[in-house]
Amino acid sequence: MCIGASGIRTPVLKSHEASTNVEFWNEKFETNGQRDTKWLRQLKDLDWRTVIVWECAFKPRLHDKLIKELGEFIRGEGGYHIEFSGKR
Repeated sequence: MCIGASGIRTPVLKSHEASTNVEFWNEKFETNGQRDTKWLRQLKDLDWRTVIVWECAFKPRLHDKLIKELGEFIRGEGGYHIEFSGKR
């Protein structure tokens, strides 16, 4: 199993896109998404289960839910991949 913690989600960043250096940010969003998709696919091909915990999921109001759902996933109750964000 591979568990990763990540910063702000790209869709969130895109909705608050900077008004300066737009070309840089658009390219960064695109390449980050491609990179993440590639490594998730590679890990799945190796039969690794993956978890991404986004920064927004570490809010105190979500701790109990995050711990419960992460525990369930670790015990095998879920597919190959799950993501935790502030929307859960």
